[in-house]
Amino acid sequence: MLPYDVLKSEEWSANILFAEEELAQLEGTPLNKIATINPERIDLDFIENDLNYQYIDLSCIDESQGLITEVKTVKGKDFPARARLKVKTGDILLATVRPEQNNIAIVTDAYDGSIVNNTFAVVRPESVPSEWLYFLLRSNKINSVLTAQATGSSIPTLKIKQITDLKIPIPENGKQVFTQAKDLFNRWQQHHEMMQTMDEVAEEQFLQNKIVKNIEKNEREQKLFHILPYEDLEDRLDVMYYYAQELYFEWLTQVTQLEKIVHKIRSGVAIPRRKYTETGLPYIRIRDLSEGKITNGDLAFVNEGLKKEHERNIIHPGEILISRVGTIGRAAIVSEEYTGALVNQHISIITVDETLMLPEFLMFYLNTEWAKEQLEQRSQGTGQRFVNAKSILEIDVPLPPVDVQERIVQQIEEIIQQMDPASLEQEIAQFIVQLFE
Repeated sequence: MLPYDVLKSEEWSANILFAEEELAQLEGTPLNKIATINPERIDLDFIENDLNYQYIDLSCIDESQGLITEVKTVKGKDFPARARLKVKTGDILLATVRPEQNNIAIVTDAYDGSIVNNTFAVVRPESVPSEWLYFLLRSNKINSVLTAQATGSSIPTLKIKQITDLKIPIPENGKQVFTQAKDLFNRWQQHHEMMQTMDEVAEEQFLQNKIVKNIEKNEREQKLFHILPYEDLEDRLDVMYYYAQELYFEWLTQVTQLEKIVHKIRSGVAIPRRKYTETGLPYIRIRDLSEGKITNGDLAFVNEGLKKEHERNIIHPGEILISRVGTIGRAAIVSEEYTGALVNQHISIITVDETLMLPEFLMFYLNTEWAKEQLEQRSQGTGQRFVNAKSILEIDVPLPPVDVQERIVQQIEEIIQQMDPASLEQEIAQFIVQLFE
């Protein structure tokens, strides 16, 4: 049952009526009392056609992180029709389209003076810190209200009045809360500026531990052709295979071929999509390999009965999976939870001789540019590139002592653990909850 005063809404859709009720339960000051909305519009008469301008649209924001991650460069003469607003440091961008995506971000110093798309509402705080207001606007409570208020069946859109009328709870102990908000946002931003992929972390540690050395461009001998003796020709006639053998790095430790440190290599099995099931035996595809692990976000499953039929293709803890078709060289280590799973035919399964090499060390190495470059050299195919098992086993791998491998693996894992945002995300979530208490 809805109270009578809610029914005074101009629109009578169910979403709007329930949003009005939820909005009525929010206590606080209207947003337009503590901030100005869309304070600066650009005057096209003052835009110079040949001058480059920084331009921000929806694609420039990482919605999951709530941060601007890139900016586009646009000449004045090429301004998009929607480029109408100008921002400065401290402004908050709030997307008026598809508010359920929570495209909200603060304009930092790097984007001061940028032109933004008018699918954003630019919120310029006047009497409160941007960071505090940012966390409020990105909260689930505010987002649910804005999402429910948006109208339009194909592209739900907010009206500016719905944003200006939004009630914002002002804290009693403002100074303390404002300081905490600034600290949390700064830590969040710094965390993402320092973020590295697992590949980058591994490469950095391999370099620092003097496993390999990159050869600078000015040290490379540029050749337009190679002369190869007839006896050096193998069973391949593709030119790039031989040309690319001149690698742009130098080993600083003992090196061996991959085949010397593995017990066996085998491939997965092709299972048609029509045999997928809702639950059952995990069926690992290339898309399921990420950051050195098997991810479970979009796993496919097949009937448990296939396990016996394809016993040769099941995987075991400590084995290495590496993609060999299309996306070549994406590697992951098998954890306990995927014992007995099946893998796609586009993935090779490597069983390592652990007396010579730690599986974790090999997995990290296979994800580096030095391994991927060798695999790309050996790839074949005019359409979709692929690399066969024999070629995978041919690549060079560094073979430092096992204690050195252990140290490098520990260093990489510690850095990755430090980059895990889970604890900071939890701290921010708790802070946001307190803002409404």
